[in-house]
Amino acid sequence: MNRKETTCRYTGLDKEYSIEELAAFHGHLGPYIVLGYRIGRYVKENFCPD
Repeated sequence: MNRKETTCRYTGLDKEYSIEELAAFHGHLGPYIVLGYRIGRYVKENFCPD
């Protein structure tokens, strides 16, 4: 694939999820679920203009 993108893309979901919602979605709650969610929010807010 030679497709090169210059901007971030995300699904357009701006909802902030609670810890309970993350645990319900994954079936458990672990440190990497919380870490991944927080990193994703940080990247979306700071690096994705769209």
